[in-house]
Amino acid sequence: MFDPEIRDLVGDRFCWFDLDTVILGNIDNILQDRSEFKMWKPDGEFMPCNGSLCLHTVGTRSHFWKEFRADRIHPVTGLRATGFIGSDQAYLATKMTQDEKDNGFNKSDGIFSYRCHIKKHGIKEIPKQCKILFFHGLQNPWDDDIIKENQWAQEYMKI
Repeated sequence: MFDPEIRDLVGDRFCWFDLDTVILGNIDNILQDRSEFKMWKPDGEFMPCNGSLCLHTVGTRSHFWKEFRADRIHPVTGLRATGFIGSDQAYLATKMTQDEKDNGFNKSDGIFSYRCHIKKHGIKEIPKQCKILFFHGLQNPWDDDIIKENQWAQEYMKI
């Protein structure tokens, strides 16, 4: 996604979301953000970024692509030696500036984590300000236990 040649496929700018995402409201504030590069930073998590959401102007972070070396990433532990977990997000965390890490999307943008903001606190209703709910980790919005235990999931996940 950081190779400048991606422009031929996606244009000058793109936004990606993980598939285990529930969009609950208007997200114009996210899609119209003019930052060259911005990722989601879940409040209360030690990781400075999460790969569930990235907004990017093509060509502005080409060093992420040019400096990538798969042979330097352990096939089992990834980049844990750097203090980060995950694969793509761990790599990106090693390349991002401190300003990029500090200024990611968060709850003030209407972006919530099911694990960190809902389940951890035993909340049964989605906060009104929640526009995007990410299910990063082991659970997914379509899991039977999520749907069974949450009225909101029954509404949003019905087929």
